[in-house]
Amino acid sequence: MNPARHGPREPIRSLAIISLAGVALALGGCSGGVAPTRVGRVVIRPGALLLTTEGETANLTAEVLDAAGNTIEAEVTWSSSDPQLVSVNPEGEVTVTGPLGTAQVTATAKGVTAFPATVVVAKPVDGAILLHDEDVISASVGVEGTSDPVRQRIVLRPEVDPQPGDVIIGAEELTIGGVIETVIPNDGGTEVVYRPLPPQELFEQLIVDVDVDASTAPVVPVGELADDVTLHVEAPGVTSASLREGLDGKFLTCKGEATYASITGLNTTIENGIHFRLHFSDGVADPEPTLLLVTGKLVQKISSGLSIKAGYTGTYTCKADLFNIPLPISGVAALVAKPVIPIGVVGSVSGSITAAGLTVTVESTDGLELDAGFTYDPTDGFDLHDGFDRIHEGPNLVLDLVTPAGYRVGASGFVGLASGVGLDILGREEPLGIVQAQVGVQQSFDLASPEAQAASAAYASAYDLSLLANVGIGTDLKDVLSWLGIGISAQGAQIQASQPWSKSPTGKLTASATSASPGEQVHLHVKLDAENLTYLTHYNVSKIEIYRAFGSEEPTLFRTIELSQSNQSDFDTVWDTTGEEGGDYHFYAFVVDDLLAKVAEVPLEVDGNSEVIVQLGGACMAGLTEAITQASACSGTTTEDYQQGPEGNGIAIERHTAGSGLVWEQDSENPLMFNLTEATVTWTEEIEYTGSQPCFITSSGTGERVANTDPEAGAYVSGVIIVQEDGTYFGTGYVFMPDVADDGCFGGGRADVTVPLFTTGSNPTLQSDGSGGSYLVGSSDFTTPVGGVGTDTWSFHFPDLPPR
Repeated sequence: MNPARHGPREPIRSLAIISLAGVALALGGCSGGVAPTRVGRVVIRPGALLLTTEGETANLTAEVLDAAGNTIEAEVTWSSSDPQLVSVNPEGEVTVTGPLGTAQVTATAKGVTAFPATVVVAKPVDGAILLHDEDVISASVGVEGTSDPVRQRIVLRPEVDPQPGDVIIGAEELTIGGVIETVIPNDGGTEVVYRPLPPQELFEQLIVDVDVDASTAPVVPVGELADDVTLHVEAPGVTSASLREGLDGKFLTCKGEATYASITGLNTTIENGIHFRLHFSDGVADPEPTLLLVTGKLVQKISSGLSIKAGYTGTYTCKADLFNIPLPISGVAALVAKPVIPIGVVGSVSGSITAAGLTVTVESTDGLELDAGFTYDPTDGFDLHDGFDRIHEGPNLVLDLVTPAGYRVGASGFVGLASGVGLDILGREEPLGIVQAQVGVQQSFDLASPEAQAASAAYASAYDLSLLANVGIGTDLKDVLSWLGIGISAQGAQIQASQPWSKSPTGKLTASATSASPGEQVHLHVKLDAENLTYLTHYNVSKIEIYRAFGSEEPTLFRTIELSQSNQSDFDTVWDTTGEEGGDYHFYAFVVDDLLAKVAEVPLEVDGNSEVIVQLGGACMAGLTEAITQASACSGTTTEDYQQGPEGNGIAIERHTAGSGLVWEQDSENPLMFNLTEATVTWTEEIEYTGSQPCFITSSGTGERVANTDPEAGAYVSGVIIVQEDGTYFGTGYVFMPDVADDGCFGGGRADVTVPLFTTGSNPTLQSDGSGGSYLVGSSDFTTPVGGVGTDTWSFHFPDLPPR
């Protein structure tokens, strides 16, 4: 049978589909012993028709299948979306009743409707050969070594007589469209290589209008995965899938530095509610704009996990392309664009784990509500649709954490949906992505021992769960517009969002007093933040732990506060100072959460710096008129702000220092002298030389604890307080920090810094203790001029102790 050139084709007679299963069902029905078979789906063949003249007819058939894919008998009713253009009779025969356009013909059996067949009525370019499916022995395949577009090879029946330069167009389900470049006859048929052409070069007049519900399209495993996956259609548009062998290297594409991370087993349920709308016209007056829109929901419920072993460090990302949902649009409509929805999973982990192991299993539902694509009208211009709304249902989380002494866990793991919407366009090697998305949940951990948390004023262990979305119009949008002959440069819209979902408990520690006399009671109060009391709706507090350090000692557990009521957020304890040694006491608050406590008890500091210092007064000296015995060390705090302009000597200086936890110890040979032995110092210093060659020296440090008075051992502290017979005292002190300044003046490189720590101005006085002894008490705040070019502002404080 020769293909038509612009002419009608003889109608294909309707086929009656009868199977043995159907006969058996009918016989069983007569006996009353067999229940009616339910319809699984209905398939129309061919799925597309190209007709060219009014009055032309062609036949469609409908195959009715049960849930297992077996053919069954059932009554079929037919309908057309546009009877004024294409009518259809009860036998499936379609007739062209209008000039140009597109109609979608559907078949329904027992309430189940088939994916529609697209019938296009158009005018091909003069001389085009219309190929029916039976004319093609071998469908289009790409010719290796060709590109943009990739040449296609087909084999036609010998009866067809194509010539180089002829335009060929598929008139039924096969997507064929282009100009022939080579023709090679052989015994089995005629081999043809053709160059794909865009639709506006194949037709003189064309209107393609497709409006389909993608939920009727089946989920198809990718490549070799078909042998290892079990699919089950739970409802229209809802398909569950599980891997028989688990998710391993056979299906994963992984990259990164780490070698001790893996993604564990995968189960997923896909809910496809995508709607696809396409309108394209050429060579006709058309009131509708060109549009390509993807709307509706795409949701994936996933269960998967990340496993990280001890010694892990680096970044590891794995992705698996699991399924495609190709919309069965074929024929001429597919020459414009055939949508395909890829479904995959992506997992990544980054960070480091020392002497610990971590496994996180996540069950989460994530997806998108889409309104994506574009509309274009030569008059009104280009309109980009970039609506992306995240769909999320709270995840369930299962943890397995191993935390030996000295552990540190700083890791985050992401598991989620990798999907989008692509367009299969003839001659392109890969689908053109018009929507690309990764959505899911990221679980982050930053955990360390309580000692490590207390040692840093800026660090507290914590973990959190975030909802992540990286969604946007694909980078291939410009190629789609070019294919359709739309000369618009459109930048695809992208969104990247991280929405906190749940955080580990946080709060604040306060004390009723920051200085106290021996024997007083100090109340310690922990207030937890209400918004972080729950994690995934679960009250996440097990107990509160207070750690304490005296002076420079390591923090140790001081007090445990158990829960006394449900959903408790306030916790109190009392420190009785009776019998305690005078000096600085450092307190830190930790919460033991309920989630981690189920697998490993990991105290989390309630704040980045929950430290509260209580200065317990100790007699630095006693009986000044008599022999002074060795006394306990006492402590104080200092601050200095020094500013000098460049007016006097061309040197501008700005320096800020703060000292805390200063410890003075009485000199064993001179009881009126107290030596500085320990200090915590924070400073910033900027020195600018503004002479003929300007340069800078800068230095800074935060919370540097120095407990060393040996100048030969690197950083050291030096200072002294001298007590006079009249009860006044004076002193000075500093901390020497080697190699901490950025020296851009004297040869560059690094330089040493001397950080002023204290000096006394209007000498503070001693206060009697009421029993013949005295305490260093009070404070001194003063400002002094420096050489007429600057000022030095000091604050020097001892614990204020009332007389006894």
